[in-house]
Amino acid sequence: MVMPVDYAPYHHRPINELVFAGSHDAGINSGGGGEKTQKLDIAGQANAGVRLFDIRVAVRSSGLPGSGVLKAYHGKGMHKVVGGNQLMAGTWGLGLDGMLAQARAFVQGHPDEFLFLKFDHCLNWIDIAAACIARLGPVRYLNGTDLNLTTAGTLAGHVIPLFSAAGLAAIGGVRPQDGIYGIKSLYVAGGAPQDYDDNYVGLQYHGKGGTSAMNGKSDEEKINENVTKQTTIMSTGKARGGGDPRVMGMMYWTSTGFLRSIKKRDKSNWVTGGFGVEMQKLWLEGMAEHIDANLPSYMNAALFPAGPVMKRFMPNFVMIDFAKADRCQTIFDMNTLNGNMLVQLGINLGMVNAQRMQRSIQ
Repeated sequence: MVMPVDYAPYHHRPINELVFAGSHDAGINSGGGGEKTQKLDIAGQANAGVRLFDIRVAVRSSGLPGSGVLKAYHGKGMHKVVGGNQLMAGTWGLGLDGMLAQARAFVQGHPDEFLFLKFDHCLNWIDIAAACIARLGPVRYLNGTDLNLTTAGTLAGHVIPLFSAAGLAAIGGVRPQDGIYGIKSLYVAGGAPQDYDDNYVGLQYHGKGGTSAMNGKSDEEKINENVTKQTTIMSTGKARGGGDPRVMGMMYWTSTGFLRSIKKRDKSNWVTGGFGVEMQKLWLEGMAEHIDANLPSYMNAALFPAGPVMKRFMPNFVMIDFAKADRCQTIFDMNTLNGNMLVQLGINLGMVNAQRMQRSIQ
């Protein structure tokens, strides 16, 4: 299979200067219309171009003590029963062992590529860690530190599990010697973001996903709600005196919800106007306030030399439902936008306000 994306030409670049497709609820490729978020399995998504997988895992009860299986889930109302856990609403997805095996096989077959597995909202963390160590084996990335500043080439050939704060607490902390790292969002609802931690062993990003899964809004209203939410979140990705370019942005181009078909609603995220151009515009438009606030005050964004600096503040991860090759290609192609193209798009979209322009002139 010919992959639509190839990060080998970017091996010299730290990953916080690159753009990647991410898969939202990556392990849920079955279930009802209000539950299913992906069509492809992990191997299919990786071949399509996904490089970060959002995975929620718990032990699914088999009804017998000690015989549950670690599986992806999408739902709510998780409660513990004999042999594992059950969902009050939602669905179970792919097994963890199979997902890990497919991730390992992908990087072994494509040694110029790497995959992140983002574990969040999970249960049974100790079992998840043990499975990652056992199943990933030689493709684990060992003894790393700050992933944001690590080059794509250094990570090539590896699968990197990223555990949330809850997961790290459950397993006794970050374990780079076992290939398990942390991941944390610096976003703070209603306030200034947390500072970048120079000593954090893992990946630090700014972002937060999702709209309410259970509200009764129409498909159009839910899509608009997500656009508004993502724009607001990204616009807060700054600190006094300018944002930190080491932080990676994570934008969710999703609109999940249990009340109607996710796939049907998701199509509306991709069909407006020209397929690739429209997505690039939305990607830039969502970051307008973020870029404007974070460019150094002395730099005129209307001048093309500002382009490389602007690119540091673009979303690095674009999380999507129903990942497939053409969508991942659209996201990957954002890496090819040069400074002139970025600045011109920024000007066309009115990304620089009058006050900023006046400051830069002075």
